[in-house]
Amino acid sequence: MDPESLHLFEIKSGNTFEKNPKHDTSTRKKKSMNKLAHTLVLAVFGIACYFTWGILTLASRTGHGEGLPDFTTLCIGLRPVLIVLPIIAAAYCLWIWFRKAERLPSWMGFFAATTSALVLVTFPTLIAAYLPLLKAINHLPSN
Repeated sequence: MDPESLHLFEIKSGNTFEKNPKHDTSTRKKKSMNKLAHTLVLAVFGIACYFTWGILTLASRTGHGEGLPDFTTLCIGLRPVLIVLPIIAAAYCLWIWFRKAERLPSWMGFFAATTSALVLVTFPTLIAAYLPLLKAINHLPSN
């Protein structure tokens, strides 16, 4: 038995074991806080993906009669990824919420995964949004 499960039971008279109600409530609180943390990470991740999607939508409307740079066009074509990522994260959170297990995965792993996915998607998005501005500046008439 691991040290955590030793606190779960306390020895009653003889060889019978009884659940410790104090430990049971603390375990429930930890599980509830873990589920709440997963939900908060999901909410922030979903909002960030929505804003990133909005940046790409604005970048697609900045052509002004000229073609957009190829990298910007590629990133605009990959906008549905920004819709799929929060759906996958929400499915994982639903699995966490309705899972009947003794021990739930920590929210820190979920936070690390969503943050890294967001960074991998946001940096190219910012570059793609900046490229049309650079192209417009380069095509300004010089005096």
